[in-house]
Amino acid sequence: MNDLIDVFGKPTEYKSIKIYPVKIVDILDFYTNVNCLTINKNKIPDVEIIKMSYLLFLFVISHKEPEFLEMLFKILNMVLKDQEFTLGFENEQLIFKVNDIIITDYEFDNIRDIILKQNLLSIEQILDPQLEKRLKEAEEFMSNKNKSASLEERIVAYHCVSGMKYEDIEQLTIYQFNKGLERMQLIKNFEVYTYPLLKGGSGDKIQDWLIHIEERGKYDHLLISESEFGKITNNIN
Repeated sequence: MNDLIDVFGKPTEYKSIKIYPVKIVDILDFYTNVNCLTINKNKIPDVEIIKMSYLLFLFVISHKEPEFLEMLFKILNMVLKDQEFTLGFENEQLIFKVNDIIITDYEFDNIRDIILKQNLLSIEQILDPQLEKRLKEAEEFMSNKNKSASLEERIVAYHCVSGMKYEDIEQLTIYQFNKGLERMQLIKNFEVYTYPLLKGGSGDKIQDWLIHIEERGKYDHLLISESEFGKITNNIN
């Protein structure tokens, strides 16, 4: 049932704190600042950093990179809206307080996870730096090859297909917008390919537009099946 919260654009509650999903109208500000929540600190070869909470880690690196805390406050203002919050040390312990509700620095990891999940972001835990480098290179190659639509083009496409006014699209959450566009693409494919497949006697290949869409990891689109890999290697041989 929790998934319906994101579908309807409702805030997620954590210890009575409401965490609001980001809307399309704020998407550029969100993407500009969300990097403060997506650093993989566990890849830093320092045991003390790996052991510390993510929130404390941000405070540590802010001594040299103060913009990270500035970015964090912008994100928190965005997702907490009119809820008052403070962030700082009390009795030598880092405390995040929202509406007088105290969140420890380790509990903040849960809020971080909620913010990322609400807005369809994930952190890939890839421990091999060489593998990550190759995956990023492959992702860049595929992006250039497929010429993925820009955010501007995706918004225009959503307007054209749904008939929704631009001012209404602005009020969609990032989750609603992306999930809606994903389903629209499936529906369009169903409309375009159903008749030719039926006419050609290949009705069994028609994909129902109401099928379940699997959640995909960041690099899933770069993976191939064992059979596909076999075909490639056979061709090379």
